[in-house]
Amino acid sequence: MALAATAAAIAGTTAAAAYLDAKYHLTKDLADIRDQRRTAKLGQQLAKQNRRSLWYLFEAQARLPINQDKPCIWYRTTPKVEATVYNWTQVYENCCRWAGFLLEQGVESGDLVGTYIQNSPEFMFNMLGSWAIGCAPAMINYNLGGDGLVHCLKVAGSKVLVVDEDAACRERVEAVRSRIEGELGMRIVILDAATKAAIFARSPVRPQDTYRDAVTGVFPIFLFYTSGTTGMPKACAFQTQRSYGLGQPRLRTTGLKAGDVWYDCMPLYHGTGCTVAIACMITGLTLAIGRKFSVRNFWPDIHDSKANSFVYVGETARYLLAAPASPLDKGHKLKAMYGNGMRPDVWVKFQERFAIPTVNEFFNSTEGMFQLLNVCSGPFHAAHVGHHGAFMRRRFHELYVPVEIDHEKGDTIWRDPTTRFARRKAYEEGGEILVKCQSEAEFVGYWNNPSATASRFERDVFRKGDLYYRTGDALRRDTDGRWFFMDRLGDTFRWKSENVSTAEVAEALGRFPGVVEANVYGVEVPGHDGRAGCAALYIRPDERQKFDWAGLLGHARKALPKYAVPVFVRVVVSQTPMHNNKQNKVPLRKEGVDPQKVREGDAGKGDVLLWAKPGSERYEVFGEGDWQQLVAGKARFLRHLRTLSDPARSSSLSRVAPYPEHDQELPFLQELHGTNKRKTSWRITLKLDRPSPASLVAALLLVVVVVLQLLVYPRLPASFQLFRPAPPPPQPSCPSVPTYNPFVQELYCRAPAHTPGTLYSRSPHSMALAAAAERVAAEFEYPAEQINRAVHEFIREMDEGLETQGATMSQIPTYVTAVPNGTEKGLYMAVDLGGTNFRVCSIQLHGNSTFSLTQSKVKIPHDIMTAKTSHELFSFLAKQIEAFLKTHHEEHYTSHVEKRRRQSYMGKAYHEELEVFSLGFTFSFPVQQSGINKGTLIRWTKGFDIQETIGKDVCALLQKEIDALHLPVRVAALVNDTVGTLMARSYTSPGKTGTLLGAIFGTGTNGAYVEKLSRITKLSKMASKDAGDVDDSTGEMIVNTEWGSFDNHLSVLPVTPYDRSLDAESNNPGIQMFEKRVSGMFLGEILRRAIMDLVRDQSVPLFSDEHSNQNDVHSTTNIHDDSSLYKQWGLDTSFLSIASGDNSVGLKATRQTLDNEYGVSAASAEDAEAVRLIASAIGKRAARLSAVAIAAVVISTGKLGAPKDIATTTTHAGDAEINEDDIVDIGVDGSLVEFYPNFEEYIREALREVPEIGVRGERRIRIGIAKDGSGVGAALIALVADRVGKGPTSPTSPGGAVGGFFQQILEHLNRSVRTRV
Repeated sequence: MALAATAAAIAGTTAAAAYLDAKYHLTKDLADIRDQRRTAKLGQQLAKQNRRSLWYLFEAQARLPINQDKPCIWYRTTPKVEATVYNWTQVYENCCRWAGFLLEQGVESGDLVGTYIQNSPEFMFNMLGSWAIGCAPAMINYNLGGDGLVHCLKVAGSKVLVVDEDAACRERVEAVRSRIEGELGMRIVILDAATKAAIFARSPVRPQDTYRDAVTGVFPIFLFYTSGTTGMPKACAFQTQRSYGLGQPRLRTTGLKAGDVWYDCMPLYHGTGCTVAIACMITGLTLAIGRKFSVRNFWPDIHDSKANSFVYVGETARYLLAAPASPLDKGHKLKAMYGNGMRPDVWVKFQERFAIPTVNEFFNSTEGMFQLLNVCSGPFHAAHVGHHGAFMRRRFHELYVPVEIDHEKGDTIWRDPTTRFARRKAYEEGGEILVKCQSEAEFVGYWNNPSATASRFERDVFRKGDLYYRTGDALRRDTDGRWFFMDRLGDTFRWKSENVSTAEVAEALGRFPGVVEANVYGVEVPGHDGRAGCAALYIRPDERQKFDWAGLLGHARKALPKYAVPVFVRVVVSQTPMHNNKQNKVPLRKEGVDPQKVREGDAGKGDVLLWAKPGSERYEVFGEGDWQQLVAGKARFLRHLRTLSDPARSSSLSRVAPYPEHDQELPFLQELHGTNKRKTSWRITLKLDRPSPASLVAALLLVVVVVLQLLVYPRLPASFQLFRPAPPPPQPSCPSVPTYNPFVQELYCRAPAHTPGTLYSRSPHSMALAAAAERVAAEFEYPAEQINRAVHEFIREMDEGLETQGATMSQIPTYVTAVPNGTEKGLYMAVDLGGTNFRVCSIQLHGNSTFSLTQSKVKIPHDIMTAKTSHELFSFLAKQIEAFLKTHHEEHYTSHVEKRRRQSYMGKAYHEELEVFSLGFTFSFPVQQSGINKGTLIRWTKGFDIQETIGKDVCALLQKEIDALHLPVRVAALVNDTVGTLMARSYTSPGKTGTLLGAIFGTGTNGAYVEKLSRITKLSKMASKDAGDVDDSTGEMIVNTEWGSFDNHLSVLPVTPYDRSLDAESNNPGIQMFEKRVSGMFLGEILRRAIMDLVRDQSVPLFSDEHSNQNDVHSTTNIHDDSSLYKQWGLDTSFLSIASGDNSVGLKATRQTLDNEYGVSAASAEDAEAVRLIASAIGKRAARLSAVAIAAVVISTGKLGAPKDIATTTTHAGDAEINEDDIVDIGVDGSLVEFYPNFEEYIREALREVPEIGVRGERRIRIGIAKDGSGVGAALIALVADRVGKGPTSPTSPGGAVGGFFQQILEHLNRSVRTRV
C-alpha cells in the first residue's frame, strides 16, 4: 500500500509538473539559462588562460583528429561549376598563410583590416587569419562606393584594404583610390589571381600566441555596419565576449551536430551571415558558402551541399516561395532554417511547402541590446519573433519595457505634460521597447561616433536619474510569452489621427493572391494632415494585366481598419531589396506619389501609380491630372467614421496578427474561454512579479520535480513515465441529439468532435435553432433507393449518348485511343482553361512515371468571360502564353524570334528550321470533337457566355491568336480536363496498364472513360466532316461524357428549394442540373441560400439573439450590412470544408471565418454548429451523387467482371482477399475530392449500396488522385499529336523520344487522324 501511495504521489506530482511546464515553458527557460551560464563559464575559463581570441576555438576544431580530413568549407558560384571543398587541415593552413600575408602588409595586433570581399573561402581565410594575429576585419558592404565607401573606411581607421578581384568591386575602389590612399593613407591590396597564388604558396606557419595576448573581452571579432538607409552607415563592434554564445546554443536550437552542413548565401559582411559562418568554424560544422542569394541556385546548392540548415534574412523566404514549384522543394536533408525577418504571411506556407521541420527566427538589432529567439516546430510558435516562458518573463519584466510613442511629435516617447515621465504600456498592447541600463557602458556604442551613441539613450523615463536604451522597434508580447513585431519606429505613420503599422498592412496585402511582395510606407498628400498609406507592390509580369484591383481593395477593407487601407498603390517593375534582402522604404517615401518625381526618380522610373479614388470600389490609375486635383484641393479624402462594425483601434500601434489562420482570437472569441482564465493568469502574474516566500518555495519544489523527472525517468515503471507514447484515442461516441432522422444523426456522428457542443443544451433558443438546422439538413438526404434509380438512368443516358448526336449526355468521342503506361518522355506545353483561371505550363516527362512542371496562373476577368467576341478571350489567352515563354523559356523564345527576324530579312530563299512547342489545350467545356486537335464549342458553362464562339473550332481560334503574336507554339491536341485526368492518372498510377475513368469533382464536374469502339455507334452515323477519321487499332476510345448535364429533366435528381432558386438565377437555367448539385462552383451558393432562408425566418434564432446573455460569447450577434452573404455567389465553397472539418474549441475556425470573411460578428457556438450541420449535409449529398456517376461507368463498361484489360497493379500487402488483377483503377481530381472531409468515404458508402457493386465490388475499386490532369494529361495527348504530325524523328520538336504504347500505335495514328498543323 505504501509503495502504491508513493507511486501515485510521484505520478501525480509528475503530471502536475508536466502541466505547469507546458503552460509556463519552464524547461525551455531553464535550457536558455543553462546556455547563458555555460557561455559565461567558457568566457571565464578562456580569460583565466589568456586565450580569449576566438582563434583558439577554431584551432581546437581544426586540430581534432576526427575533423582533419572532413569538409570544413564547401563553395561554388553556380550549379554549373564543380564545388570547391576545403577540409579542416587545408582551411587551418590557409588561415596561417593569410596571417603571414597580413603581417607582411604592415598589419599589427589590435588593427582592423579593411575587408571588401564577396562571399568566398577567401573571406573566411581573411577573417580567421586576422584573428590569428590579434586583429579583426572591418567588413565593408562591397556594394558601397563613393562617399559611403570612404566614410566606412575612415571610421574603421584601417591601414590595409583587401579588395575582391570582382570587376565591379575593383571599379568602385578605383573610383576613389586617390582618396583612400591620400586622405586615409590606406594601402589597397587586390585579391587577383597572382596575389592569391602568392599567399597560398607561403609556408603555413602558425602565428605565436604573443600576437593574441592583448585581445580582451571587449575587442571586436569584427566591425560591421548599419544599413545606412537614413544617412551614412554607422559601425558597430561585435565584441569577443559576446561571440562565445555563437556556438553550442545555436546547435541546440537548430538540432545540428558536429559534421552537419550549414548553407550560408547571405552576405558574409552582414551580421547574420557572418555569425553563422563563425558558429560553423568554432563547433565543427561544415560551412557551405553561396556566392550570393539566388532563387535559381538556392535549392540546387541545398541539395548538392547536403545542407542540414540554411540562413535567411528579410524577404528571402518570400522570394523562394514565389518561385514555381520544383522537385527540389523537398527531398533535402534540412533540419532547420535560421535567420530573421520571416513575415507572418509567408511563414506557414514556406514551412509546409519546403518541409522545414524547425524555424529559428531571432530578433536582434545590429547594436545587440535587445535579443529574442523563437524556435518554431509547430503552429503555436508560428509567425512570431521570440518567446519567453514564465521565468524569463519575470527576469526581464523591468529590463525590457514597452512605452507609449508620441507620433504627433515625430516618433518620440510620449511624456506626461505635468510630470514629464513616460507611460509604460501593457505587454499585450505593446509599444517601443526600452532596455534599462545602469550606465551607458552597457551599450557597446557606435565605433568612433560618440554623438550617435549618445542619441540612443533616454533619461528620466519613469523617475529622475533612470537610464534606458531606445531600440526603435515596437513589439508586443501575449500572455503565452510570444513576442510579435509591430513596426520599426519611423516606418509607422499617422493618418486620420490614427497610427498605421506598415508591417500589419504589408502582411494583410501579402495574403492577397498575386501579390508577391508588399512594401508599405506613408506619403505626404497636399491639403491633408499626416501621411497617407502607399503600398509598393511587386506582381509577376504575367499577372499584372489581369490583376484583380477591385478584389485587392475589397480584401484590404476587410482585413484592415479603414484608416489603414492604403490610399495609393505603386506597382513596381522589379523587386529592389537592399543588400541584405530587406525592404528599402526611403527612396519610395522620398518620391511619394507625385507622378513627376516618380518618373524622374531612381526608385523605379517605370513604376505605375494607382489610388483608391474617393467613391471608387477599385484601385485606379493615378495620373498627373489626379495629382493636380489634390494640389488644388479639389479632391480630398474624408475622415473615416467609426461605426459598430468598424470599431476604432487603439491609438497605439496596430498589432500584427501572430498566426491568422490558427492562433489569432477575435475579441468575442477571447470571451469563449471565460473570465476565470484571465483571472488565473493575472493572479499568477502577480505572484511572479511580487514573489512571496511561499511562491518561491513552490517554484523551487517545481524545479526539483522537473529535475527528478528528467534524471529518474529512465528508472521509473512504464505506468509512471510521463512521456511514454500515448495510447490511441477512443473513438468518439455520437452526442445525444434531439432528432429522429438517421441521416441527420449520422452527420452528427461523422462530424469531428469538438468542445463545447452547446447546440445540444436544452434552452429554448438552442432547441429552436437545432430543430431548424436539422430540418434543413434532412432536405439533402439522398437514400439508397434513389441512388439506384439514378444509376440506371445514368446508364440509359450514357447509352443514348453513344448512339445519338445531341443527346442530353453528350458522350463526345475524343479520338484518343490508348492510355499511357509511364514510360513516355519529352518536353511539352499545356494550357488549361478550366473555369475562372487560365493556366500555362511546361511539362518534362521523365519516362519513369514522374514529371517536372513549371506553371503560371492568372484569373480571367469577368468582362472577358462574357465578352462579345471570341477574339477578346483567345487573344487574352495567347498573351498569357507569350508572357510564360518570355519568363520560363526565354532562350527558346528569343531564338525563335531571332530566326523569324533572319527569315524576314533574308527573304524566301533563306530557310531555317523553327523549333515549335507542341501544346495540349485543356478546354473544360462541351465541344464536338472531330480530330485530335479539332473541336467546335457546343455550349458555355461555369459562368462563361460568349455566344459568338459557339459552333466554332476552339483550337483554330487559339492558333490564330498565337500566330498573330508569332509564338513558337502549335496547338497539337484538344483536351478535356477529365481526359487529361485519366491520362495523368494512368501515367503515374501503380497499375501495369491503364485507368478506366478520370473524374473531376472540383469547380465543375465531369468524367471521361475508356469505351469499346463498337459501342460508339454514332460515329458511323455522323457526317464525315463531323466524325473525322478513327484509329481502330486498339478497339477502344476515350469518351468525354459531359455528365454535368445528366438528368436535366430532373427525373431522379434530388430537388430542394435552394436548388430551384439557384438554377432560376443562374446563367444557364434548366441545364447542367447534375453539376449544380455536385460541383464546387455551386455548393457554396446552395449553403448561402439555405443559411439566408433561416436568417429571414423570424422563428429561427440563427445569427440572432435578444441580448448577449443568450450568446455563449456574451456579445450580440450581428450580420454586417455589406456582408457577402446577402449577395449571389457570396459564400465560397471552401467554407464547406472549413465548417465540416472544424474540430476547434467552440468551432473557433468556423466562427472566425464567418467574422473575417462574411461579416458575421460574434457568432455563437450554436450558430456555428447549425451551419456545420447544413454544410455537412450538402457535402454528403454531393459525394453520394458523385458515386452515381462512378457506379454507372463501372457497371456500364462491365469492368468489374473483366478488369484485367484495363488495370492491373502490384499487390497491396495485407489484402489477400482482393487480387490486384481484379482492381479497377479510377483517377480523380478537384478540390472537393481532395479537401472536403469524408468525401471519398461518402462515395464508397454509396457504392456499397448499389447491388451490382456491393461491398466486395467497392473494395475492388481503387480511387486515386490524379497528378495535374489538365497539365500532364494535356502534354501526353500533345505528345501523341506531335508524333502524328511530324513523325518520330522530327527535328523541330523540343521534346524527347517517345516510349511505351505510343510506339505501337504511331503508324496507325499517322495515317488516320486529321491534324491541323
